[in-house]
Amino acid sequence: MAGDQRGMATPEVVALCGVPASTLASWVARGLCQPSLADSGGRRRATQYWSTRDIVMVRTIRTLRDAGCPLGVLEKASEVLRDDWDSDLANAVLWWDGADVVTVTPAGEVVSLVTQRGQGLFADVAVVHVSCPIAAWSQQIDGLLRNRPPTPVGEIQQRREAAAVARAKAQASPGDTDPLSAAI
Repeated sequence: MAGDQRGMATPEVVALCGVPASTLASWVARGLCQPSLADSGGRRRATQYWSTRDIVMVRTIRTLRDAGCPLGVLEKASEVLRDDWDSDLANAVLWWDGADVVTVTPAGEVVSLVTQRGQGLFADVAVVHVSCPIAAWSQQIDGLLRNRPPTPVGEIQQRREAAAVARAKAQASPGDTDPLSAAI
């Protein structure tokens, strides 16, 4: 159940992953990552809440970006991660070889995730610039979240909806000091 999920607010994610808040906001705007527990709904000051999977995605993007991975490759890689997370990628180690994001199958085959998605590559030509141990990072973040209370996703959404209704009512009703009605 979504209400039972544990997560982190954006300021904690920024600190944990070593990403400036503006950079994270840019990545969200580009579609590289999204907070799945509670999004800001386009409101600038609304806190976003990130699940373990979301935080691992941010850490992966930051690691690949720091290693020189271009944003275009990251866009494709993040799409593959979102689409295939529940298959083998949740336990994979991703590698950046300077041209592609690759993983190694349980059989030991090096497979392209971006440039030749799903195609096997020659392992001896891949030079690893950086690795992203997805499962290890997931376990680490789960450990950090284990003793926290669940993120109250339902309450957060209700408060945001109530605030939106209040804003809409305030904008729809005219103010008490309407100069035309006071003159009549």
